Amino acid sequence: MRSADGQQVSAGLSPARPSDLSDEAWELIRPVTVSWEIVNAILNQARTGCQWRYLPHGLPPKSAVHYHFALWRDDGSAEAIHDPLRRQVREMRRRHEDPTAVVLDSQSVRASTNAP
Repeated sequence: MRSADGQQVSAGLSPARPSDLSDEAWELIRPVTVSWEIVNAILNQARTGCQWRYLPHGLPPKSAVHYHFALWRDDGSAEAIHDPLRRQVREMRRRHEDPTAVVLDSQSVRASTNAP
């Protein structure tokens, strides 16, 4: 969301956080959710790794954010939000819309015979 002077701001008209979505990204997920405050709070938590109770002031309460996170995770909304954003990033990098390959890596770890 942009202020009158064109600077990106969050809902409370405070400066945007680095984890906030751009206006273009919001346009992609608008059909899925209008709860941009919740999405920005989830992205902030994911980006910073903070505990739910340490979400910055200016974001919705942790109980509301975690409730929506769990709901969207369980009902498939998280994928509906993630997929168009992933497609946008891939398109910007001139890649196929959907990945055509995946790389899996595993590592053998030696353990002591006494290790559980």
